[in-house]
Amino acid sequence: MKTSRQPKTGRPTKFKPVFASQVAEWYAAGLTDAEVAKKLGIARSRLSEWRKRFPALQRAAKAGKKVADHLVERALFQRAIGCQTPDTYFNAFKGEVTATPTVKHYPPDVLACIFWLKNRRPERWQDVQGRANETTITYRIDPKELEIARRIARERHGLGFD
Repeated sequence: MKTSRQPKTGRPTKFKPVFASQVAEWYAAGLTDAEVAKKLGIARSRLSEWRKRFPALQRAAKAGKKVADHLVERALFQRAIGCQTPDTYFNAFKGEVTATPTVKHYPPDVLACIFWLKNRRPERWQDVQGRANETTITYRIDPKELEIARRIARERHGLGFD
């Protein structure tokens, strides 16, 4: 049995504390475990080992992944409700190129809405399995919420659901 006074044996670790901030940035940028390990020049299994052994690395990885997850969640939400983004239209006429600022409109995406609602409100938006090969989608809506949704649809997109 080793005690704390006995010298350590084996090869010293390649881990450096500065890796934690790098790892957080890489996960926030959307890199996977395999990609982060490759950037560090180690095997994926070694990265898992380091995350267990060095709490700062584990915290950095979780924080970075949380940032990336938040960005994807916001993008899915924007896709679900529709959005507007600034854009530039380029035109060439008689050899002269002009750039005109515009606003690009993206309509709401039904699949993004369904995905969002099934995951965020499973008690209200769920696939109910009935008999073999039969699926029923049930949804219960509060009349006040329906009126709010109708108002938002009219204001944003000129849509009416009456």
